[in-house]
Amino acid sequence: MNIETWFPTLIGQEILEDHKKIAKKITPVCKKIKKQIPAKKNTWVSKLYQTCATHDICKDKNFDTINNIIYKKVNEYVQKIGSKQSISYKEGWFNFYKKYDFQEFHCHPARQLSVIYVLKSTRSDPKIIFERDQGLYNMQDEVDTDAFTPKVEYKSVQGNLIIFRSSLHHCVEMQTHNEERISLAYNFSLTKKENEK
Repeated sequence: MNIETWFPTLIGQEILEDHKKIAKKITPVCKKIKKQIPAKKNTWVSKLYQTCATHDICKDKNFDTINNIIYKKVNEYVQKIGSKQSISYKEGWFNFYKKYDFQEFHCHPARQLSVIYVLKSTRSDPKIIFERDQGLYNMQDEVDTDAFTPKVEYKSVQGNLIIFRSSLHHCVEMQTHNEERISLAYNFSLTKKENEK
């Protein structure tokens, strides 16, 4: 029997080798920005501090080192999945977690690829969880195989880089300890190259 693979969820994941150097350089910058720029009011259930819509880290030269690595890894991901589209960044921000902070399930509309990078973390929790769109389908009726799993979890290990489709629902569990956790987030758009339009 021939079993074909269709509708896969392709998540790129890597622990960056230079994550300690990156964290040492970027963490103080995030803390300084947090003191200077107040959190923007929004409709989120979670109230963690983030700079989405207040400070674009893609336009901040202090983040050039990690930004260039992120861009390189996104290009690598796009090539590995067989896409020939052009990539353009749309925005980047950082999230600052303290005890009891979390991020509810959400996706990033009007974008094609998103990135999470765990800049600073002293523990492997809270977990980053991705959820497959089940529609009205009951998860209890699913075929028992890892290939059809409705959820997948990644640990908050410092240096963990995750690339995924922006439409994929994801969340971050509630943090139950006092150590601070900082993550960077990016959105990218993919478009057909000029000679392919």
